[in-house]
Amino acid sequence: THAEFITYVKWCLGLPHNLPPRCPSCDKKQDPHGHHAVICKNKPGIYGRHNALRDCVYTTARTSGFAASTEKAVPSADQTLRSAEVFLDAEKLCIDIRITHGGAESLVKKAAKTTGSAADARAKAKNELYTPHTRAMGLNFTPFIFETFGYIHASADRVIKTIAEKLAASSSVDLALATARIRQRFAACVARDIEGHIIARSTPAAEYPQTRRLVQATVGPVASATARSVHPPLATKLFTHKKKKKKARSRL
Repeated sequence: THAEFITYVKWCLGLPHNLPPRCPSCDKKQDPHGHHAVICKNKPGIYGRHNALRDCVYTTARTSGFAASTEKAVPSADQTLRSAEVFLDAEKLCIDIRITHGGAESLVKKAAKTTGSAADARAKAKNELYTPHTRAMGLNFTPFIFETFGYIHASADRVIKTIAEKLAASSSVDLALATARIRQRFAACVARDIEGHIIARSTPAAEYPQTRRLVQATVGPVASATARSVHPPLATKLFTHKKKKKKARSRL
């Protein structure tokens, strides 16, 4: 919807939202830029976002031709890894889903200086914890990590390329196109959930009165025009409208 699109644009540009001072879900203090809204654990919470991405990875893998399953039991002696959130049978690959927020207090200083540092930190922690155990059981392990601002970690990108190769091999879709579409699908899944979290915690009245002016002041008229053109009704007009020939006016 228009509201969802505008919310995500404002999130990416760091523009304030019409959020009340206290979160309606958990009653904790929240900031106007939505950082609390996207990490709040109360419904709609971060677990729903995680499960949505897990299901998206699973269905995409199945559609591409993989034999896959979700929450497959992975018994280990010390119960370190109880289940693989997505498991690809042929590759014996355990995929662990994580969406991390670079604005978290423990990550924000480094994330402000280095792109992807929040995802790198989470990937390192997961690999150190789970890789030795899965290798001991003859399995492969990879973290699948997205950041809330859209960054895709290299390990997640490798999974995307693996799925795309399977899709390209089993259909007439070009590999580069398949990779781009799958990457876009996963990114859209995360974006839809981010904007949903912010909207759910927003003040209902007049959320978007001056958004166009804010966007234009921040990034200029070109990006503002692009944002307007993506609005569904305008997009329909954009691609279906036929230019009418101007009639020559006779001079008096």
